[in-house]
This record gives sequence, structure tokens and C-alpha cells, in this order.
Amino acid sequence: MRAQFIRGGDPSEVMDIGRYRSEGRLEDIFKKMHEEAKKSPNFESVTPIREGGAEPSFIIPSFIIVSKFEKTVKKTFAAGESTIRDKEQWTLYLTKDRGITMFDDLKDDEYEELTFKEFLKITRCREMKEAQNFERGKDPKQSMDIGMESKYGKMYELFIICHNLSTNSENFPYVSEIVSNPEEDPFFNIESVFYYTDDDDNKIPEQFVITLHPDSIECFNVITKDEENFRTEQKFIKLTTCFDEDDNGGWMYES
Repeated sequence: MRAQFIRGGDPSEVMDIGRYRSEGRLEDIFKKMHEEAKKSPNFESVTPIREGGAEPSFIIPSFIIVSKFEKTVKKTFAAGESTIRDKEQWTLYLTKDRGITMFDDLKDDEYEELTFKEFLKITRCREMKEAQNFERGKDPKQSMDIGMESKYGKMYELFIICHNLSTNSENFPYVSEIVSNPEEDPFFNIESVFYYTDDDDNKIPEQFVITLHPDSIECFNVITKDEENFRTEQKFIKLTTCFDEDDNGGWMYES
């Protein structure tokens, strides 16, 4: 696994991210995060703010968010390391010495001096706007047409293979279900463990939209805006780094 993935494009321009710090009072920003979280269609539940006070003095203001999205992460237990898939969950605290602090309960990551923009980005509080068609969490059983094979031919079979490869790839912590509706071609979304690093050392995960067409399948890189068509699973693996290359120039996956 690579420690760092840097390739093409200027993600700071594309993603409009940076280390901007809001000038509002921390208490107001904390409440704004809570209000925004309660309105988010991407969150399953948001607890009320647990207020701090004199009794007991160790309690600080906090609230918990449970997302509708899931991630696959490695966890260490007494019996050893295991891979689990669960819903994303965060706990936010309003502290005096470290500003607004957020703890990722699934990945065990901690963020200090959290800004409002960083909160929106890390938790995916709002709908993603980076690319048209980058949507999450729709059930293909509700939207897949029975006539896919007759409309898209062999490309449909390859499309399903690529989706299966993606969901089994350790390099992809997030793969959406296949989305299909009458207005557009079927597609699914990928978020990779590999990332770009901008000038402020922000790490931006690679994201792809994979779209089915009758004559080919399109791979769209959400960050760099690169588009490339492919007709084989090997090309798909190469474009997305779905699996790591072995020492003999092959790909380490089971067909």
C-alpha cells in the first residue's frame, strides 16, 4: 500500500479546500455544526447536544452523528486483526484547549481545531457537488431495469464485473450501489485509499464515477476531471488501481 498518492491536477482548485479558519465564536460554530447535521439527508441520527456544566464538571458539550454511509475498516481485537464494515459515526466535542474536536468512532481518528468547512467535508454532511452523478446510497434493486443486457450488450456484463471487483477491493473503502434511472446511463461511485496532497498538506482521496455506455464504459476522475473509456477489466483495474500489481507485472486479485 502506498503511503502517498500524488498525480496531476491541482486539487486545491478543484475541491476548493484549504486551511481556512472561521472567525465566529467556537460556541456558535459548534451549534452551527449541530444544526447543519440535523438537516443533513446523509445522517441517520444526530443526538441532542450534551451540555457541560458545574455538576459534573468533567462533562463538556458534545453530540454524536451516525451516518447512512458505511465504510470498511480494519480493527484490532484481542484475537487479532479483523476487517469490519459498519456505519460511519463521529463524536464532536467543544473543548477549551483544542477547539472543536471530532473523533471518528469507526476509524479511531481524531481531528482538533475543526472548522465548519472541514466538518462538512470529512463527514459528507451535504450532498457531494464535485461532479454530476456522484451520488451515494441508492438501492439498485429499486432502479435497475430488466432490459439492461439487451440495451448495453456485453458492456453490461463487464460493468457488473467491475462493480464486483470494486466492492471486493481493499483499495476502495467506499463503493456505491449501482444507480440507474430512465434519464441517464447506469453508474456507480468509488472512493479510493490513494490520495492527492495539495499545497497545504490536505489529503484528498481519489474518487471515480464509472458509467455504462452501449459501446464502452467511462471512468471519470472526480478530482482531475479526466475521462477515459475502457472495454476490459484489466484497463479498469489500471485506471482506478483497484488492485495492486504483483512482482510479475500481473494483478493481485482472483478473477
